[in-house]
Amino acid sequence: MSRSTGYTVLGVSTVGFLYYVVWVLVTPFLADDLGVQDYFPDKIYAFILAAGVLLFVVTVALTVIGCGMFRHNSDEDLSQYYAWQASRFTLQTPQFKEE
Repeated sequence: MSRSTGYTVLGVSTVGFLYYVVWVLVTPFLADDLGVQDYFPDKIYAFILAAGVLLFVVTVALTVIGCGMFRHNSDEDLSQYYAWQASRFTLQTPQFKEE
């Protein structure tokens, strides 16, 4: 990607974030008959948008983790991993000498 594309993406995302912040945090305290309220949708859409973005981010993160798990899913790797975990969490009972 070129530098100008990066600046464009940064600018668009900053403007979008500022619009969302004003929509959610400022407009509830303004009177409903002001002309500024015409530039913003209903408040319920702000929460639907936030939930959709959160769902998208969680889905992408879990997909990346799942693809990484499938990529490294060989029997030898898993057997070594489970052997290491078993040796790490095995309860060692003390050995007492009988007299």
